[in-house]
Amino acid sequence: MTTKTMEEGEREERRPRRRLIPEEPEDLWQAYNLISVGDNVMAVTVRKILRETASGGRDAQRVKLKLEIIVEILLQVLI
Repeated sequence: MTTKTMEEGEREERRPRRRLIPEEPEDLWQAYNLISVGDNVMAVTVRKILRETASGGRDAQRVKLKLEIIVEILLQVLI
């Protein structure tokens, strides 16, 4: 697996924490196999927000977002 383990530590719940950076699309399959029900999955991304100005022009702003989900159910993926 080419996904790097960047950080390991203990959270308050005494569950291991890992930071993974996928380098190839296949790494997401490996991450899928590591994720369990009850895990929190977090990602940071940047989005470009386009707004129209009063004069009719466009204004762009980059916004950093933190996305976090709690895994409630895992579905089997058939390929």
